Amino acid sequence: MPTPNKSVLLSHLRSFAKELRDTAMSFSGTASEEDSNVEVNGIARIAEDAANSIASTDRDYVHPATAEMLMGLAYKVKAIADSSTDHLYKVKLNIAAMALIMFVLRYTPMMTSDGLQFDNRSPRD
Repeated sequence: MPTPNKSVLLSHLRSFAKELRDTAMSFSGTASEEDSNVEVNGIARIAEDAANSIASTDRDYVHPATAEMLMGLAYKVKAIADSSTDHLYKVKLNIAAMALIMFVLRYTPMMTSDGLQFDNRSPRD
């Protein structure tokens, strides 16, 4: 499958960041999740910064290495979820992470010596 176009990627990345922020906000009064919320908000900030950086380019191009970055963010969230003792918190974080992972896998990225990459040789959608 082709590399995602910029608008599709931005939509998924911003949705991921929003889900993380919403989850952190809904568990902000929970002392047991306080450290996790700081990490989750940090990952959301990274996702938002990446989205803003991608949006600022004037071309509809998604760099192949973006796949590796997206998977890295998703797996960081999954690690936080796995360490949580609150079942609902764990489920909400896993839903956000899995949605991003499924988005990346939809485009069948390739493993290269530089890491996971979108295949830019395919025709665009």
